[in-house]
Amino acid sequence: MRSGQPGSTTSQYFENPAVGAALGLAYVLVGVGMVVSLLLDSIDLFIVFAAGILVLLLISMVVVFVHEGIATPENKLISTFVLLAIGLGIGLSTVTELSFEVLTGVVIVVGIIAPGLLLEFTDYGRGRGN
Repeated sequence: MRSGQPGSTTSQYFENPAVGAALGLAYVLVGVGMVVSLLLDSIDLFIVFAAGILVLLLISMVVVFVHEGIATPENKLISTFVLLAIGLGIGLSTVTELSFEVLTGVVIVVGIIAPGLLLEFTDYGRGRGN
């Protein structure tokens, strides 16, 4: 993964740490609001806080995409393995009688562990200078 702007050695996403703290605090407040809405049994509050979570996720994704880029080699590898895992999960669940636990294990190994190991122990996605 790249850190900072191209050519930069910093791994901070924000120039000002208060921006990151504000985003984190917003996540906490929306989470607390979600719990309160469930305790009050208010579907209207629940919908408002669910929308808040979606907005915060969108903001976070924009921050990451601006900082890291969308079409990095790492993202291509991960998305390929995740799509393969989804295909295997759907295919195996419809064609075979494997248990839910086995299907979940296959999806986790193919979609999470395999690309993680490839990225960790190979030079895939790393520039020559890194």
